[in-house]
Amino acid sequence: DCVALLGSGADTERPCASERDEERVGEHRLRRLPEEAQNRIDHVKGEDGGTELNLYRLLRGCTTEVLRKVAESLQDLQHLTSLGLQGNALGGSGAVAVAEALGRLTRLEELSLADNALGKSGAVQMVEPLKHLTHLHSLYLHGNAFGESGAIPVAEALEGLTRLEELSLHGNALGEAGAVRVAEALQKLTRLRALRWASGSRHGGC
Repeated sequence: DCVALLGSGADTERPCASERDEERVGEHRLRRLPEEAQNRIDHVKGEDGGTELNLYRLLRGCTTEVLRKVAESLQDLQHLTSLGLQGNALGGSGAVAVAEALGRLTRLEELSLADNALGKSGAVQMVEPLKHLTHLHSLYLHGNAFGESGAIPVAEALEGLTRLEELSLHGNALGEAGAVRVAEALQKLTRLRALRWASGSRHGGC
């Protein structure tokens, strides 16, 4: 194995040159991700009537400061009807950064916040923005581990999204109280035709 020891008799290990080179490549790649995301945003801005933006896994590893800058750019895209932010591991702090921008994208018809590890704090941050997105017909929230206490405020936001036709909520550990509250909200979504509630399950005509 390629390992160098630091100091006399030290147990601390240091990666060899090839491993350090690998790390530098990884750091460079991470630095470029925000640029790639910004380029994609700028491309949509430059399109006449462009309505779709997918930042799938382009923000993973970004600092909160970078996320804020991306969120500021999103606010200018009020014509968007489709936005994909899935797979970026935003967490609670990332949710804070993008929440305000989302609330202004009132023309959105499709939104994915899936697989972002939002947790309870992220779920709470997203409640108010979601309430403003009344044109949504597809919403993907799976893989965020809201937990029972996070699911309850999310359910409150869902109640007003009466145009929803497709919704995914699996992978959120809703708990008994959370599941009951979400089920109550779903009763008001009379247009819902596809619901993914648990991993591997998909129900129509809900």
